[in-house]
Amino acid sequence: KVEAQVPIPAKIDGFACNGAPVWGQSVVVEAFFDPLCPDSRDSWPPLKQALLHYPDRVSVDVHPFPLPFSLSLSHVLITHAS
Repeated sequence: KVEAQVPIPAKIDGFACNGAPVWGQSVVVEAFFDPLCPDSRDSWPPLKQALLHYPDRVSVDVHPFPLPFSLSLSHVLITHAS
């Protein structure tokens, strides 16, 4: 077991950015973003561009997923609060 590993939340979280996907007719991208992570921030524009270019064929589900080495412990606790 890796000590910095964070468990996947027990309940489904997140939100769909392009509405609910049509089963079998669109590609669903499951994005786990740390709201304070610069890499998560930088990956959003290409995903948004794909949504705009292929509105009927791509759907993105965003899951807030703070990393354990985030600088804000309170942010981690709030995001994973039950």
